[in-house]
Amino acid sequence: MSMLVGTSFYAARGDEGRRQDGAIRALRALPGVERINVQWADDRFDVDGIETVAELRSDSRTVSGRDGRRKPLVSEILDVLCRHAEARGCRHFLFANADIEITAAAVELVARDPREGFALARTDFDPATRGSLGVMQRGTDALVFDTAWWRRHASRFRPYILGEPVWDNVYTAILLVHSNAAFANREGLLAHELHGMGQRNGAYDDYTWYLAALDRPYFSLWAAFHDGLERLGDAAAEASAVEALRMRIFDPRVLRQGRALQWARAVKARVRYARRRRGS
Repeated sequence: MSMLVGTSFYAARGDEGRRQDGAIRALRALPGVERINVQWADDRFDVDGIETVAELRSDSRTVSGRDGRRKPLVSEILDVLCRHAEARGCRHFLFANADIEITAAAVELVARDPREGFALARTDFDPATRGSLGVMQRGTDALVFDTAWWRRHASRFRPYILGEPVWDNVYTAILLVHSNAAFANREGLLAHELHGMGQRNGAYDDYTWYLAALDRPYFSLWAAFHDGLERLGDAAAEASAVEALRMRIFDPRVLRQGRALQWARAVKARVRYARRRRGS
């Protein structure tokens, strides 16, 4: 049974476009998978050799009320990928950022150990030599979901904006708390050219941090997990050590502690965000 692999490509230029082209070439060459490029229904960007599915309806402007660069919503992309995975008989679907080169090793990992999901860490490489610079532990650049699991838990995932901060950490935490998913940080699953951070205009910061406040318990678990990886040092490369840390940190019982306090914080965050939107 093949896996569906998808992302949302865009009209990138310069070095950004070159990095995306590398991801496109890697996706085209990936064996044994279905591939789709998820786009808006009213504004599509096609890529040669990869099927375009133009089904997105919402965007960063509609959910935030801000007039920044138009960006898709991660949760809506994942809904589209799940529908197409089911239609094609794929148990799993993978979503990756548009500059990530997905390798056959990632596909083989999912086929060999068919869990309810995976959070995949990338391996950065030098832009001049393509030599490995090691695994990046601060976040995840691809997520894999079992379609049946996504159907049961999709409502947990808020409509974060692709290309803005936080969403990958929160989504990873939700996945690892509520499933038997693995955090896979072995070298060579995902390749990514190391580059500086582009300038952000912050148009969507209020919206992003509002969602992050609502998801504070999950983000806190991610922070604890990342701290644990740092403390593991070289042992963070051992799957057994990472799995033990994952089981200890992402315990659903932790979420039940302090539930009343988080409810009060969420109410406060909603009131503050509503006031800011009215005043903008």
